[in-house]
Amino acid sequence: MSLSQSPPRLTVIGIDGVPHSLLSKLIDSGVMPNFEAIIKHNTMVEQNSVLPTVSSAAWTSFMTGLHPARHGISGFIIKDSNSYDVRIPDTSSIHGTVLQRVVSESGCSVFSMGVPVTSPPFSINGVMIGCFLSPNLDHAVWPPDEIPKLKNMGYSIDPDPRIAHTNRSRFMTLLQESLDARFATIQHYLQNNKWDLFLAHVMETDRLHHFYWDDYMDDTLPFHDGFIDLYQRLDRHIGRLIDTLHGCDNLIILSDHGFCRLNYEVNVARWLVENGLSSIKSEEPGLPLAHMDWSNTHVYSLIPGRLYINVRGRDPGGIVDEASKRAVLEDLKEKLLRWTAPDGERVLEGILLEEEIPGASSGCRAPDALMVPNNGMDLKDGIARSSVFERKSLTGMHTYNDALLIYPNIRRIPEDMWIGNMMPTILSHLGIPFPEDLDGYDISREI
Repeated sequence: MSLSQSPPRLTVIGIDGVPHSLLSKLIDSGVMPNFEAIIKHNTMVEQNSVLPTVSSAAWTSFMTGLHPARHGISGFIIKDSNSYDVRIPDTSSIHGTVLQRVVSESGCSVFSMGVPVTSPPFSINGVMIGCFLSPNLDHAVWPPDEIPKLKNMGYSIDPDPRIAHTNRSRFMTLLQESLDARFATIQHYLQNNKWDLFLAHVMETDRLHHFYWDDYMDDTLPFHDGFIDLYQRLDRHIGRLIDTLHGCDNLIILSDHGFCRLNYEVNVARWLVENGLSSIKSEEPGLPLAHMDWSNTHVYSLIPGRLYINVRGRDPGGIVDEASKRAVLEDLKEKLLRWTAPDGERVLEGILLEEEIPGASSGCRAPDALMVPNNGMDLKDGIARSSVFERKSLTGMHTYNDALLIYPNIRRIPEDMWIGNMMPTILSHLGIPFPEDLDGYDISREI
């Protein structure tokens, strides 16, 4: 039986990086009539992301109901707690119970597409298509016999963002094509299978914001119309999805963070070197932490804004005594809170020391300190860059607040709305018990 006769129990569409404020403006301007129709019968609210505010961390909190300090994914590069080894996170890196696995093990059927971090995909009662961290489609799909079908539909894991740095016109076209193919895939699997949980992630909006935010803000720039066109395409696709579902009573739409204009890419690791807190043997580009002179490094960093003290006995080349660690952190915090950009604006909104980081506890996977940037200050690594502050191809950056949630009929909106509430909420909707030790909670209790 097709879903046109029997809709799935729950459909969840994640549109990466879409701000609540932006979608509200586009709806009010008449650009998105299908979204306007949706919010007449559902509640559209702002929710918070996670700290650090990066998609890998946020979507893993979506899947686990845990803060990054507990689930272990705090960036697109992670390190072992007692070494300098770094790696790209994958599904084996996640600590905690993952939504798709819980639903599948309950006997329900699951479709999951593109959610960071779901590569490599794992066996479920259904279909899992991995995220943009997959090397290619051949290594991104379970079961593998779905791969030819996806290739025939022109499915793209992710338009190559490197193209945007050299050919913005071509990249805009790729975003349009990729969005169309992604929703063609969504429609195919919705119409030809019955799912208890249908979960699809849209990456194109995040890419659009990173490279074309200035074009959206200024209607005289060349890609302003292209920016609006992508949202109109998204709206049309959502309209067709609603038609397939025969209404949106069982539809959740959300984003993982907001967006704002990027004023500076801030090379934190370079600042540490220039201020005598880190030392490097070579300024040649390479893997993070690959060129450090550990014998002269007191503090080191990983993107985005994670700070580590080089502690003797914990880190292989540590030079800071454990007893001195707190004093080093306090001194570092004082310096960084005074740090200003070339335009005179403060770089940071604040710094969270280890015990202040959400979810942090003894034995957790949090850094020693976490920098919280002010809007416009995009924290990078850049240890081999010639300047701490740069302006390059990116024009948009993530924000902790202003993420989006569209959910049926929330009568009382909780103050602590954040993306980690979705895992227990979805399981509750499906009638599946969820772990008691989560950081998020079931928002349907407010309905």
